[in-house]
Amino acid sequence: MDFKSAANYSYVEQRTWQLSQGLNRSGVSYSDYQQDIGNGLQTGEGNDLNNWPNQAIKLVFRYAFNHSLTLHSDARVFWNFQGSQDGLSGL
Repeated sequence: MDFKSAANYSYVEQRTWQLSQGLNRSGVSYSDYQQDIGNGLQTGEGNDLNNWPNQAIKLVFRYAFNHSLTLHSDARVFWNFQGSQDGLSGL
């Protein structure tokens, strides 16, 4: 019998972002955002990646009963979606 485990933590932060000339919105970041939403203008807030967590952890477990049977399990936890919060605060 053999038991193994592993853990991985990551922190992601975008350093800078600037839209190309002539663009007023992007799905990457809300930085430099200027989107007309009908009853107002959604402006750029923050500089974080949209739809991407700033922090994540992954846990992996493996238990080999014998050479023919192995149980594998992993779990991922994502938090601090600051880019999405930037979009909400820009309204």
